[in-house]
Amino acid sequence: MTNPIRGGLVVLGGFLTSLMLGASIVSPSPAAAFTVAPSSIHASHEVSEALETDAAQPDATEPVPGTEIAIDDPALVQDAAVELSGEIVVSISETLTVDANSEPTVDTRYAVETASGQVVPVTGEFPDSVTTGDQFTGTVAVDAVVEQLAPETAVELESSTQGSGALPEAAEATQEAITAADASGTELPVVQAQVTVTAAAAAAPGQAHEIVIVANAPAGLSRPNRSDAQLRTLAEQAAAHWRTSSNGQISRFTVASSVTQLTGGSCGEDPFSTWNRAAQKLGYSGWSAFRTSTPGTTRHLVVLNPAECAETGVGVVGSSVHYGGAVRQSIGKHVDLTTLTHELGHNLGLGHSDLHVCTSGSCSKHEYWDIYDVMGLGVQGYDTLTPLNTSTASRLGFLPSSATTTLALPAGTATKTWTIDLAPLRSAGGIRHVAATDPQTGERFHIELRSGQGTPTPYYASAQRSLSGTTVTFTPGVRMLQAVKNGSAAVTSAQPGGAHLPAIRAGQSLSSPSGGIKVTAVSGSPTTSMRVQVTLGSSTASTASPDGSFPVYRFWSDAYQGHFYTISSAEKAHVQASYPSNIWKYEAVAYQAFTSKQPGTIPLYRFWSDTMNGHFYTASEAEKNHVIAAYPDNVWKYEKIAYYVYPASSTVSATTPVYRFWSDTKRHHFYTASASERDHVIRSYDDRVWKYETAAYRVPSS
Repeated sequence: MTNPIRGGLVVLGGFLTSLMLGASIVSPSPAAAFTVAPSSIHASHEVSEALETDAAQPDATEPVPGTEIAIDDPALVQDAAVELSGEIVVSISETLTVDANSEPTVDTRYAVETASGQVVPVTGEFPDSVTTGDQFTGTVAVDAVVEQLAPETAVELESSTQGSGALPEAAEATQEAITAADASGTELPVVQAQVTVTAAAAAAPGQAHEIVIVANAPAGLSRPNRSDAQLRTLAEQAAAHWRTSSNGQISRFTVASSVTQLTGGSCGEDPFSTWNRAAQKLGYSGWSAFRTSTPGTTRHLVVLNPAECAETGVGVVGSSVHYGGAVRQSIGKHVDLTTLTHELGHNLGLGHSDLHVCTSGSCSKHEYWDIYDVMGLGVQGYDTLTPLNTSTASRLGFLPSSATTTLALPAGTATKTWTIDLAPLRSAGGIRHVAATDPQTGERFHIELRSGQGTPTPYYASAQRSLSGTTVTFTPGVRMLQAVKNGSAAVTSAQPGGAHLPAIRAGQSLSSPSGGIKVTAVSGSPTTSMRVQVTLGSSTASTASPDGSFPVYRFWSDAYQGHFYTISSAEKAHVQASYPSNIWKYEAVAYQAFTSKQPGTIPLYRFWSDTMNGHFYTASEAEKNHVIAAYPDNVWKYEKIAYYVYPASSTVSATTPVYRFWSDTKRHHFYTASASERDHVIRSYDDRVWKYETAAYRVPSS
């Protein structure tokens, strides 16, 4: 389920069933609340007085293990359904081969690998935070495979719905449906499920990897127009890139001595169908059995299609460096080497390298458009392998400690500047990675130098592109990146005259979106080394408006589908430093409020729920007292006064009402100070999704 009011709507969410203001206050017993998994997320309880910025501080981008994510589709409640459980397997199908005027495409697919090794494609509203290895437990609709089954099995399945009781996973009819979906690659829609985030497996050093190549001739087409020796050479080059990049984590990366021939299927069939057919040709029951068949060796199944297939490549996104996986790629797109290396990077657990075009602290995301990086965009005619960026490489342990220096603003210091000689990322020695913590947000950024060298010359060495109406000029130089989920994002910075650069040369500067980090290229050449100055500056205290009010900061949680608001800039920084963006992502300033009582104001009370994993806010003292009396602390615990607001009945000038909605489906409140947003939500959603309740209080309109 996605946030229903994303596109610029300003909301404040509580996590409570409808508590009506006034004499008649209605609230259910704790047992009536929907179940949310226990979690250690409590952004408000431990506000750090001084943010921790030691050298070991990781990037806070990984989903929290144990987080439970609900996925459901009420429209399928009457469809025939069966129970399904197992591990999520994520694959990314993409068109990376583009010219200077086209855009890449991406299709993220999901499957469930059962305990018996079957891989069942599924479809539903999976959030980006779901990754390979997460646990799936739920029900799926099977109407799409009923015609593939025996008549008596079909009858049994058609009598089973989510409402009347889905067939158990162990039932014979369920197993037949799962087998049919596995064999045919038919996607089964998720009716209702829970995905539990699992901890990423630690990468063991010195493990061997192997590629097994299968040359495929889809129906009506010939196999790839390359000899077996040419295909093996291609795979060996891609394997060597990852082995040498891994800092010893991959001890060797070999390619099987023979290329297996396969026929049948189609270019656009579900990739797991292709991989299962290929694995069976190799003598295994399916793709999963192939992947796990050699203890101590990580195996990659690479199926190569002819150039006539439109898809450039698709790869399983592994749960760790040594997960293994599978790739399907069309050969002959003029980026064969970069595509295979990119897809193998997905097998190693890597996401995409994106570009964030930033102006005045606001950034727009462009997937793949970090064209400097092997996990970014491939362009026809520029089949050049480039190093993995320092944000991702440092997270995986692919950089030696001698290549890195870590910077953080000392406690009690307002600003500090370091001068560093930065070596190109391709170098074998010197400082090639600066990890700097933004004192404004607590986020970690990564600074590196790209030389523009390679054969052929990389596309980024001289390119220009209009992204969302902004012209971005790509050149070699010093760059700044941050971790995003299992990938990364490079940031651009506007230069005098309006040019946007993702890399800078001598005399130019690049800043983090908050302005807390400024990197200035002082001298040198991208091909040899560049001297840079890195300045960290803190201004964590919010600035009061002329009326004495302060900004209230808004966060959104994809995991818990609610909002969190705070007037404390220190708490804002702590949350940004401590939690990945899928748990609490900073969005914007919602409105203004007061940190202390002012004439005519009243307190806005704040509660925390360990059960609901979220906050509830009320300006009603009667409602506050009712919640304290009616609920134990693990359900709703009173925390404190959040800030001060005006009552809804206030006649103070230059104020605006904050409107309150309730959602029966989300079991949350949200609040908005925007009348246009209020009207949009009323028009766009029925009362079951968002029901307008009342104007809850007023805030300064400054």
